[in-house]
Amino acid sequence: MKKSFFIVSFLVLLAFILSFYNSINNGNPTARDVIKKYPEADIIQMNGVVYSKVTHLDSTSYQIGSKIGEIKKQTNNSILYRDMYASKLRVGTAIFQAEGETVDQDFIPLLIFAELEGTFSVYQALIEG
Repeated sequence: MKKSFFIVSFLVLLAFILSFYNSINNGNPTARDVIKKYPEADIIQMNGVVYSKVTHLDSTSYQIGSKIGEIKKQTNNSILYRDMYASKLRVGTAIFQAEGETVDQDFIPLLIFAELEGTFSVYQALIEG
């Protein structure tokens, strides 16, 4: 009887944890998902959203706004990936928003920009739905 209770309790707890994780993630790909599928991906995580470098967009088509942060760590370790971590960009690389946007926890910009040796690279949010 105790064994059955323990198993049922464990399954309920597991279901709760998985539903909590999905509500945080909102179905968007995580850094772990991207790195696992594409080990050479050039990504940044900001405010829980993963951004991937895009080469088909030219940064000169956009007005670069204010600086919103810097890369804190360069890593391909997908387990403990945190905000302002990047897979390719060096520590200290400046990240910018588009002109006229205000980035905060409630607003997820579609594009952000990384400054590399005086030029900007475009990163697009990987958002589902």
